[in-house]
Amino acid sequence: MQTYRSMLPYILGVLAILSLGMSQPANADEDNTIHTSRLKGSFGLLLSVTPLFGEYLQYTHADLLQHEPTSESGYGFTLDFADDRGNALALDYYSIYEESSRSDVGTNLGYFESLSLSGPLLGYRHHYPMGMYLGLGFWYPDTLVKKTRDLSLAYKPELLSVLMLGMNRVTRSGFTVGLHLIHSLPTTLEVNRDKNNFAQLAQNGLVENNGELKGLQVTSLAFKLGYSW
Repeated sequence: MQTYRSMLPYILGVLAILSLGMSQPANADEDNTIHTSRLKGSFGLLLSVTPLFGEYLQYTHADLLQHEPTSESGYGFTLDFADDRGNALALDYYSIYEESSRSDVGTNLGYFESLSLSGPLLGYRHHYPMGMYLGLGFWYPDTLVKKTRDLSLAYKPELLSVLMLGMNRVTRSGFTVGLHLIHSLPTTLEVNRDKNNFAQLAQNGLVENNGELKGLQVTSLAFKLGYSW
């Protein structure tokens, strides 16, 4: 997963170039786009690009799972309420999933472990006329780690500071397509002993460091499909 960290600046640069090249404001007589600065509201469904373009486009916690992830996915939605200057209140929802599993084959031992985060985000985004937007929000996800298919470890929700970058392509009918990138700052989560069988996990040697989840950080790039008005 270290590959993702080295590619993050490249991904940010590509998003910026695409937003300038694909979403330039146009007059009504030139093409079928509208000025993003006139945005009053926007709703978009999100789907992670990871299944199509590779796991380096989604990153969670590098040292959490014992084995390399075998599958990653994510989905959610964005909702913006904006003024004439492009300032928008953002109300989003994100669900991120990472799994590492292998079936029993011959003499190879099977295993299963997974990480999921899901919850709402409240924040601010600024939309620029060329279609690009930047934002900052606070995500409050429920975090669940499955050590095996039957044994799971829940963590106490904490606010995660999230940086957002994306672009919209909006037609005059309001149909919207784009890309949306989130990048959270590192945080440490405490295990929720009231919501899981922590004693059994500890007895089986499946938890370390008193169950704390240190340095949790999420980065994910998603397609956006929606409507703007």
